[in-house]
Formats: sequence, structure tokens, C-alpha cells
Amino acid sequence: MRADLSADKGLSAWVHVDQRDAWGLASDLREMPVIMDDPRLAVLSRLMDVAVLRQQVHAGNLANMNTPGFKARAVSFEDVFNQTLDAQGTDRALNLSPEVHEANATPSDPDGNDVSSEREIAALAKNKLLFDTYAQMARGKMRLLSTAITAAPGG
Repeated sequence: MRADLSADKGLSAWVHVDQRDAWGLASDLREMPVIMDDPRLAVLSRLMDVAVLRQQVHAGNLANMNTPGFKARAVSFEDVFNQTLDAQGTDRALNLSPEVHEANATPSDPDGNDVSSEREIAALAKNKLLFDTYAQMARGKMRLLSTAITAAPGG
């Protein structure tokens, strides 16, 4: 199963507006294309979109931890994204889509369910730290851009 977060898909629009509102980023990042076409902000925005998808996948795993036969899912993106970013540039990397897949090498319970609450909670905590870091970097960049385009007092 693949999740496409391109701008013309419904999931992306929902993630881009509703989820970011929850973290207080929507107004800053919605204005990004108007303010400046900055590839660093585009990369951060993309990484935050993937972090939101990863949050949803891990939350779904936890919600199904008692469902017989349920297999935990994971999101793959950053390794391919970083390789493409280094080798082919920002435009190509931003066109990549994250992949949602069954997590491999996870032991199953007798009922066939392989969700580990400890693993999922650790993954959620790591993902939150990544999202918060990306958001802080985006806010800093937005503040820098705002400072650059705002007239100096008395000037």
C-alpha cells in the first residue's frame, strides 16, 4: 500500500490543513509559496507531512493491537528521500511518495498479531521529536524571512 502526499490528493490537503492547525503551523506554512519559493521550507514541509502519516500509521497499529491477525505497518521514506536529495536534487526528492508497508521481522502473538505496544510507543515518541524538530526549523526559517521582508524600525 502506498500513500501519496502530492498536492492534488485528498490526504495531503487534509494533513496540510487540519493536522497542521493542531500544531499551530497552518498559517505560516500556507503562506510559504506566497512569501518565497524556498526549497528548505519545501523539504521541511514534506518531512512534516510524512511525520503526520507515520503518526497515523503507528496510532492505527496501536488501535489494532488486539485484532487477531493484524500485522503492524510502518512508513518508509527518509532513506530514499535523502539519497534522492543528495544525488538528484530537491525537485526530484519532493516528488517521492512515502510507502506504507507491513513491518518486517516482528514476532507474532499466537493469534497472529505482531503489534508491540512498547515498540509503537517508542516509535511515536521518536516521530514526535522529529516532527517538533522540523516544525521548529520551519518556524525559525519563517521568522528569518519575516525579519528580512519587514522594514527596520525608524528606517
